[in-house]
Amino acid sequence: MLHLLTVLFFAAVIVEARNEMIIHGWVDEPDGRGTWSILWTCLTTIFICTWSALHLNVPEEHSTWLLYDRKIVWMLLAVIAPEVLLHDAMYAYLGARSLRKDLLLHGGEEWTLTHTQFVYAQGFYTRASHKEAPSSKLLDLVRSGRVTGPPISEDELSSRGKSDVVVKMIAILQITWFGLQTLVRAIQHYQITPLEILTTAFIFCSLFIYRLYWNKTQGVDYPTLVHVRGATPVSKDAEVQASSASRIIESSKTNQDNWDWAEIFFFLSACAFGVIHCLAWTSSFPTPAERLAWRICSLAMTALPILMLMFVPLSRTPGIILSERTIDYVLRALFTYYAIGRITIIVLSLMALRALPANAFQTVDWNNYLPHFAA
Repeated sequence: MLHLLTVLFFAAVIVEARNEMIIHGWVDEPDGRGTWSILWTCLTTIFICTWSALHLNVPEEHSTWLLYDRKIVWMLLAVIAPEVLLHDAMYAYLGARSLRKDLLLHGGEEWTLTHTQFVYAQGFYTRASHKEAPSSKLLDLVRSGRVTGPPISEDELSSRGKSDVVVKMIAILQITWFGLQTLVRAIQHYQITPLEILTTAFIFCSLFIYRLYWNKTQGVDYPTLVHVRGATPVSKDAEVQASSASRIIESSKTNQDNWDWAEIFFFLSACAFGVIHCLAWTSSFPTPAERLAWRICSLAMTALPILMLMFVPLSRTPGIILSERTIDYVLRALFTYYAIGRITIIVLSLMALRALPANAFQTVDWNNYLPHFAA
């Protein structure tokens, strides 16, 4: 991925405006790329990246409207700030991996990474009272011998999800095809539109999320009951009525190391996300003002996460250097500026489609990369 970004960057520098004829308005595609094909390819790739990367926790309520409403809200968040999903993925992955290591030390060999990630998704619950099981943490229950193996096998748990490896592979194929086309266009000195650069940034986040969530079950609507030894038996219907209070929750916030690493990864990935947008530094924009706005927002998205990373440690020791109120104000301001820059980038990438260089509509010549055989 780093090599791909490097090639794209130098290619973008080489492709800088060479007095190319600018085509204004909507361009049809009888002989090459058109405005619609650029827009459709980018939007579908972004949708596939974000929708397939959503691995939401098991819901507490189970109406069809609420389930889709929750996905739509997270989908919008993923479009505005995909690095937030990347942070949650790292946060859960580190916690699940740490929990599995602890379970192995206490005889929990049957608990796989898929199981522990399902724990972090609030996918297991118990109906034991607080007196019967004072702690709702899986590690405590296993350590005390109240819970032994998982109530469901890894294969059964994976089959309950609405997505599998095949779906993720289809998404990766779409991502790979888009990335290959963008790379070849850069090598052949064809204009790469700001919207395509924006899509490349989404791909960057999605590939990391796929890796972190590869073993996590996706789209499970109901939690699974974990039987606690000595607890009062429950009816089968109780499984459907599991409330958040009865969920087995192993919050990684209790492990400060995991939380710290997740935060560091979040800010660094947000910085890299901004760097990718800098690849459009020399791209053609309809007006100089729009190009300047893109550059300012790209730099802001690159620099602000570093500043936030510097202030987060101060928020844990308020009063030593800065007051708690000052730190909170600064962090809120930085997050606000980052969000404004992010939304501005999205708007500018769509506005740039109204006037593009002629070679932005040229299709890739694949003949240069196919083997030729002499007669």
